[in-house]
Amino acid sequence: MEKGRQAPTINILRSCPSNNVAYVKFMNVSIHTVSLEWIDFQGHHKKVAKLLRPQEQLSIKTYVGHPWVAYESKYRHAMAFSTDKAFVYFPVASVLNSGVPTQSHIKIITPMHTLERLCLQVLHKYAQIDESVIMHLDIPHHLQQKLQKLFFNQRNTDILIRMNEVV
Repeated sequence: MEKGRQAPTINILRSCPSNNVAYVKFMNVSIHTVSLEWIDFQGHHKKVAKLLRPQEQLSIKTYVGHPWVAYESKYRHAMAFSTDKAFVYFPVASVLNSGVPTQSHIKIITPMHTLERLCLQVLHKYAQIDESVIMHLDIPHHLQQKLQKLFFNQRNTDILIRMNEVV
């Protein structure tokens, strides 16, 4: 790196320190079993120990500034949150209502995708989560790269959160 030039910063989604409590009820209204994950202070995904089956819900205590993501559990295709159809949910502070803290009700939904994205998901399933298969598919190189980026460059998710932990 040349003298006087700064290295480019890499923005990683991560939790920020906060004392503002947020009570959230996540409701899986999709047809998929979902892995719900908190993004910690280093940007690592921490899976909630319980998978949410269709129509199941989970109440948690978390904090403002602690982002959450959800994935279809088998192939890790991103799910969306009903608040604004975003792929990341940022909790809002709970307020007291007659002495009882409010709870946000957040639906986990199947997102609306482009036809290209849906085709890439089918190819991903075909590849059976084996990264080496992608480079041998008879598809344009830019689609191979998109498959790589979308499904095989995800953060480690091997850390589980016990349900009684506050995140």
